[in-house]
Amino acid sequence: MPPPDTTLRHRAGYREIDTEGSAAHVDEPEGLQEVEGDDNDIADEREVVQREGWNDLICSFLASGAMTVCAAIFFSGVAPAHHF
Repeated sequence: MPPPDTTLRHRAGYREIDTEGSAAHVDEPEGLQEVEGDDNDIADEREVVQREGWNDLICSFLASGAMTVCAAIFFSGVAPAHHF
């Protein structure tokens, strides 16, 4: 088996990123606009996101625990117990 081709190739659709340029310009997507809001709105939104995140995490742990208990109960009688 011959060794794999390890030469560098230029791929279409890609371009090199200038990581050493001091004034890098990033094109913003069309339709993306900054949303203006006061600090209270931002703080309220952050609190809602955190609360929803914790709720999702707790629900996930409860569902996982319930499935674990159900599996333990369901599979406890499947395999015959060997008493020696």
